[in-house]
Amino acid sequence: MKEKVKRAGILTFVFLIAVIVFSFLTNQGNADMTADMGGATLPRIQIVSGEYEINPLVGYVSEMNVGKMRSTITPVDFQSGIALRIEEGVLPIKALTYEVCSSDGKEILYKEKRKEIGEEASLTFPGLELADREAILKLTLHTEKQDIYYYTRICTKEGTDSDACLAFAERFHNMTFGKENTESIAAYLENGTEDDETENLQKVTIHSDAEHLTWGELRPQIKGEVSRSIKEISGNYMTIVYDYEVECAGEQDETEVYQIREYLKVRYAEGTEYLLDYERTMEQELDASGNVLDNNGILLGIAKEELPYMANEAGTIVSFVQAGELWNYNQSQDALSLVFSFADSEGYDIRNLYKEHEIQIVSVNEQGDTTFKVIGYMNRGEHEGEVGTAIYFFDIEKNFVEEKAFIPDNISSEILLKEQEQLVYYNEQQEVLYAMKEGTLYKVDLEKGKKEALVENLEKDQYVSSKDGRLLAYQTVSSLENAEEVKVLDFVTGKERTVTCSSGEFIRPLGFISEDFVYGIGRKEDAGAFVTGEHVCPMYKLEIRDTDNEVVKTYQADQVYVTGVTVEEKMLILDRVVKNESVYTAVAKDYITSNEEVEKSNISVETYTSDEKERQVRIKYESGISDKKPKLLKPKQVLFENPVLIPFEEEGEAEVFYTYGKGKLFGIYASAADAIRQANENQGLVVSESQKYVWERGNRSLVYDIAGVDLSPYQEGNTLAAALNRLFAYEGKTVDAAGEMAAGKKPIEILQEQFLGNVLDLHGCSPEELCYILGKGTPIIAMTDLNNAVLLIGYNDSMITYVKPDTGEKVSVPYEELEALTVASGNTYLGYLK
Repeated sequence: MKEKVKRAGILTFVFLIAVIVFSFLTNQGNADMTADMGGATLPRIQIVSGEYEINPLVGYVSEMNVGKMRSTITPVDFQSGIALRIEEGVLPIKALTYEVCSSDGKEILYKEKRKEIGEEASLTFPGLELADREAILKLTLHTEKQDIYYYTRICTKEGTDSDACLAFAERFHNMTFGKENTESIAAYLENGTEDDETENLQKVTIHSDAEHLTWGELRPQIKGEVSRSIKEISGNYMTIVYDYEVECAGEQDETEVYQIREYLKVRYAEGTEYLLDYERTMEQELDASGNVLDNNGILLGIAKEELPYMANEAGTIVSFVQAGELWNYNQSQDALSLVFSFADSEGYDIRNLYKEHEIQIVSVNEQGDTTFKVIGYMNRGEHEGEVGTAIYFFDIEKNFVEEKAFIPDNISSEILLKEQEQLVYYNEQQEVLYAMKEGTLYKVDLEKGKKEALVENLEKDQYVSSKDGRLLAYQTVSSLENAEEVKVLDFVTGKERTVTCSSGEFIRPLGFISEDFVYGIGRKEDAGAFVTGEHVCPMYKLEIRDTDNEVVKTYQADQVYVTGVTVEEKMLILDRVVKNESVYTAVAKDYITSNEEVEKSNISVETYTSDEKERQVRIKYESGISDKKPKLLKPKQVLFENPVLIPFEEEGEAEVFYTYGKGKLFGIYASAADAIRQANENQGLVVSESQKYVWERGNRSLVYDIAGVDLSPYQEGNTLAAALNRLFAYEGKTVDAAGEMAAGKKPIEILQEQFLGNVLDLHGCSPEELCYILGKGTPIIAMTDLNNAVLLIGYNDSMITYVKPDTGEKVSVPYEELEALTVASGNTYLGYLK
């Protein structure tokens, strides 16, 4: 007996020594430790609106750019103020400062500090009047350790139907949970107006049937709290988003949990409620303790078909993002690892479910090690309350996640996620991070902690990157139209290849289709202008080169030029123009599809259907899976004493336009016209860089005529100058447009001098889209050719009214006739913001 105990003691001792040695070897050289990510610590604030809690506000540990914080909007009764509910964080609150800022953040309209703060607080704003303008409410909670900041837009409740809209949205949301409400719900839907989605519960819309809006065969029960976020309020309509979780009985009676995002656009007018738009998405949370594998692969249940995933070349290991969590499945080791999740913590905490971040897989090597980025708001952990880009490395053998670098920012997470110019790529073999910021490509050696600029002073159109960030192509000179050379850099191999053009030409990088490089070649002699006077130097030829630097496709059309390219998966969409002397006008877009064969892999994503859950998603293994009960691993996170922080200088503001629709940011555009078209397709709106409203879907009068436009005859050299002068006179400005044009100034330049930063190039907008801008009381220049125009001043449901600039005669024509009138200018329109 003693011998057995002695042997057991020796084995235990040997085991402990082995553990200590392994720990030392795997962590030597680093002053670090491994640990689970901690729980959320910052308080959350909610607005109390009658019987509802709305607009949950998360805390930021540093001050943000106020003009870039546009997530929610709160209607305020300035007679009674705002009621807050403050959920206690780890640190006690000593005081609260609240201030009201202009929507661009440049002016403080009101400020007050309260020293005694409990779980509830009432804010008043004596003397403050917003009228019809919006503002930003900035809240600062003062604790012993730090200040914590919160932001929401506010507007006056007076003149809106916000209470009635919110009540209707709440009632409709609740109705979807009862099959007895199917007939009532059907009355609000628009079945058949678009291609109806069948056998799909993952996404239901206003065009779905009532059976799917009431969850089909599922019988969901709400789990935990429902978050209500008001995104837009304007007069008698409201956009609101509900975020929550539901539990359902699975097909084998197991409990399944789903993350739900429910968007409604509602209107209340004269006692009648309208559902203008609706969309609900559901995504199943992966429960590794349940049945997640079958003979064919990994069962994801009701999930997005566009699943972000990446596999090793052997097709045995895959990393994938499901319901905001990063997972890794290793077929050889029969192991399923939850690599990263803000939601996975001890107990239920609504703060961990805040979804203003995105996990992006950068690479998966042959061993299954995964490099990934987390971009946006950090719910918990080392960077809780910060917005930025964190780069992580998952070591599959050592079973830990190591943070390699963090790049902080001071803008909203949704803008950070949409910004096109940000490029971040990590090469795990070289321990090198590449980051593009403000036109400068930085190389950061994480081992040595050194940062150097590889390329500087690049303009936005002078460089492009591949979708995964691995490849970067950039011009080697600082002028877009003088570059005769482009370099293509591979951040993985470190190799660089050069593409050139002939003398007298320029070469411009346009994008990547997979690893194939797309670029355009133009002639400097083809430089000209659009009818607005805006300079353009188009490309006469496009080429696509493969990784061997061989041309695999050429696009060239007789007398047609290309001004830009949009890359969409395996397709190129070409913006094209034709030339008349030195003036260019737009023509129909063209399309190039890629014939590149997709390499067959053992791993792919497929869908299948069942009676109860309808369409479902599975990661398919062609070779099949034999073991259906994988080991569940939860990698620890490596915490360094001195983590790598990579701050960059704050970027300057360029004039861009933000399109919001369906309760989220859809895109950021340099062109107002592009932003408006996207908003029109998504029941949305457009705001400028300074947060001025540019355009709103549906929020306009059915009939409108601009009063006060001078209708007397104007004797000018051409009708374009007369139209400009008539517009300036309406705004109380005295400008000699004919003289300015004779001196060589273009019409868009003349407008920009008078309306600094507020000129709208509306080229290609439809007459219906122009009506909103007219309805704001701003006339629009409609160019009929290079030297002539009419001035748009009104509309009704089928006609648009313009003034003949030379005679002052008012003419009303059908919408389609206006398009025909302006076809020679490429349907060019110029507007402005007040």
